[in-house]
Amino acid sequence: MALEDVIGVIEGIIGGFNINTSSLASTLAMVGLIILGILAASYLVMGLIKLGKTIWNMKVKEFVLMMVILGAVFIAIAMIIP
Repeated sequence: MALEDVIGVIEGIIGGFNINTSSLASTLAMVGLIILGILAASYLVMGLIKLGKTIWNMKVKEFVLMMVILGAVFIAIAMIIP
């Protein structure tokens, strides 16, 4: 029963924010998902800031090596995806 409530809240969020919280379990599931979303967003912002600082402090040789590796990864992903 509890897993069904969480799935119902997730389907409501994906379906366009039309959430029907008719029970306490659905409300708690929605609050929990919102807390996890805020936590994930904050870690994403912190990671992007650290990435920006790291790239800003790179030497030219390190930056070029990173771009070569990133390009190779994108090419490999393009070959894997049909």
